[in-house]
Amino acid sequence: MRTLDFWLQFALSCWGRVPPLWALVRVNFKSVDQEMEEIMKRLVATVFLSLFVLGVVAYADEMAKAKVLKGWISDSDCAAHGDKMCSNKEHIAKGAKLVFVTEEDHKILTVSNPSTVAEHQGHHVQIKGVTDSEKSTITVQEVKMLK
Repeated sequence: MRTLDFWLQFALSCWGRVPPLWALVRVNFKSVDQEMEEIMKRLVATVFLSLFVLGVVAYADEMAKAKVLKGWISDSDCAAHGDKMCSNKEHIAKGAKLVFVTEEDHKILTVSNPSTVAEHQGHHVQIKGVTDSEKSTITVQEVKMLK
């Protein structure tokens, strides 16, 4: 395969005369094996890319599923100090956020839709919701009081 530099030098050396026809025709002969090799490389790359995309989609779908968790509804001020059953509504009035403290590992998750759990502040509850571990938030879908 000839480069552009070759053709430019060729054209300059032929200044004033017409280059022969064979110099203008660029024929690329590839063997059947080389063509099959290129096709297989593209096929393998396409299969791996497809599997990767499907894996990412499946993981995202799994992460977006609602989970059932047990814990306490508290406010961010009290939960930060270890009081998971705080029912002082004055903290919320002063700007604290409603949080869910998990029963299993005492992880604090900020409730993204606090109106659904506002009446359960200080209570032990079971909730169904979608968690976002990166933001440490939970979107509550259902609340059930526990004893």
